[in-house]
Amino acid sequence: LITNTCEYLDFETLSSKLVKLEVLDLSHKSLTKDVLPSLGGFTSLKELYLSDNELDSNIYISGLCFMLKNLEVFDLSYNNFNNTDIASALSGLSFLKSLNLGNSQLTPRSILNISKLRSLEIHDIEGNQLNETILWRLG
Repeated sequence: LITNTCEYLDFETLSSKLVKLEVLDLSHKSLTKDVLPSLGGFTSLKELYLSDNELDSNIYISGLCFMLKNLEVFDLSYNNFNNTDIASALSGLSFLKSLNLGNSQLTPRSILNISKLRSLEIHDIEGNQLNETILWRLG
């Protein structure tokens, strides 16, 4: 269905045809933040994998999370969230159980509010520039 690049895909049209889609893997597709708003039509998604793209903006992630409130698994690993408040951007995901932010250039500022994700059971933040004090506070 989806090849190595997603430049040609019209996600808004695709989401109207796949209304019951629960899992979408767009990892390694060279996506940029500009495509994120068009993914909001997949409102039945429970799992979204956006690993290893060129994502770097918490504003676009926040907008996407506002539309995809049913997400339980979200993989944003291998992106660049340096100096963004990505944890706050994810705060609208009240059903989120698993979050992967590994190797995403996180800083302490990036994850300061991760404890607000009350339903979160698993989080991977390995491979980032975080000191032991921050990691201990996250549990």
